[in-house]
Amino acid sequence: MATEPLYLTVLRQEHTIAVDLTEVAAVVPRGWLQIEDGLLTEIGEELARITALANKWAAFGASGVAGKLAAVEGAHRDVQRLGALIFAHLLPASVQQP
Repeated sequence: MATEPLYLTVLRQEHTIAVDLTEVAAVVPRGWLQIEDGLLTEIGEELARITALANKWAAFGASGVAGKLAAVEGAHRDVQRLGALIFAHLLPASVQQP
């Protein structure tokens, strides 16, 4: 018999405490999957690259509207590529199907 995860929330506001215990079904059942050597390193490096570019752009700014638009479009492509990488390698086939 499988059990669903329980989520306990405790909120405090001055002298009042609210406690909520919720049973929530998992969106994707827990499972194990083999990942390629270096995949997590590749994901980490891609995140670091995107972060470095965003920080550089924020620190120095892009010149003019065209430069800012190009920077945003480039960051958008980078994030999409990273999302596709994670989607393809870390989510089970049952989730990837429409």
